[in-house]
Amino acid sequence: MKPQSIKILIGEIDYKLDRIDYFKTRLDTWKNKEDGEYDKSQRRLGKLIDETVNLLQIMKLEELDEFQNYQEILEKLEAGIPLESSDESTDDEVIDAFNKIKSGEASRMAQKGSGTPK
Repeated sequence: MKPQSIKILIGEIDYKLDRIDYFKTRLDTWKNKEDGEYDKSQRRLGKLIDETVNLLQIMKLEELDEFQNYQEILEKLEAGIPLESSDESTDDEVIDAFNKIKSGEASRMAQKGSGTPK
């Protein structure tokens, strides 16, 4: 991979990691969890995690030396473990929330793919 491409990839990964932290903090402090915006933020967090995992897997395949700096982060994202150890949620709570996000995304995608009218 060209050095410019590596720099762009690293910049995109770092940006997405910052957005993940932002959405996690935002969701943790949300007052009304029944709010539609809360659900949208949960879905966005799930999408950001998926996108970041994909970028890290590309880096792992293309630039193993650079990937070593991100390996622990990838493992945590794939396992649903918080990136920050100061998070008050337990690992089980985070994994459960992550699985709920994933199942909601799968359900929504299945509804879109079924082509049934609403």
